[in-house]
Amino acid sequence: MGVVSNSKGGVLIVHRVKEEKGTGRAILSWAFPGGDRDFEGQTREEFLVSRLLAETGYKVIPGKVISEREHPDFPVYVYYVGCSLEKEEPVQSPSDPDVENAKWVKLSEIPNYFTSDYDPKVKEALAKISQ
Repeated sequence: MGVVSNSKGGVLIVHRVKEEKGTGRAILSWAFPGGDRDFEGQTREEFLVSRLLAETGYKVIPGKVISEREHPDFPVYVYYVGCSLEKEEPVQSPSDPDVENAKWVKLSEIPNYFTSDYDPKVKEALAKISQ
């Protein structure tokens, strides 16, 4: 998953067309973009760039891996990569039929969108970026 921030202190998240129910009260409707385990014959970085472009319309430059783990609320292995924007504006219209829209939110607003566990290493990385 791409953890993308912009020069205005926003963090990019996507709204999925179909919600997924996890354990307890966890519902995945909003998420960081670019999540999938099957890299379709690409490197993880190539796959992440293509997924983010399809889901959001933004072209990104992948950086360091922030965290990797089995998600505690969903049966999926996730990795989070810090990404920078190639341009501050989208370079194309989003084309992923599974994503309803992409949205920039403030770091403090993320808990309003995520009902599942929010990776502590991702929180820490975003806090450093927003300072």
